Amino acid sequence: MKTSTAFAFMLIALLVLAAPSYAELQIGPCTRANMKQPALLGQQIWQCDEQGLYTRLQCHPTTGFCCCVEPRNGKCIKDTEKAPGAGLPQC
Repeated sequence: MKTSTAFAFMLIALLVLAAPSYAELQIGPCTRANMKQPALLGQQIWQCDEQGLYTRLQCHPTTGFCCCVEPRNGKCIKDTEKAPGAGLPQC
């Protein structure tokens, strides 16, 4: 009985200790950026992929401007910004 209880305790402890590192892998920079900002009307809501990185194409909901971004930091790539009605950039 004592052996199984000790094993169960160790298994639970291992799972708890491993959980933060697994969760961190699933929450990338894009997901973190969305979690940090308040939900305001017209606020940029970043489009993230399943790994939490920025999708290549990002469009601002209020201005309608779109650009290609770097997946790891969300920064617009030079000369890719398109105004509303000018079509979407080819990312």
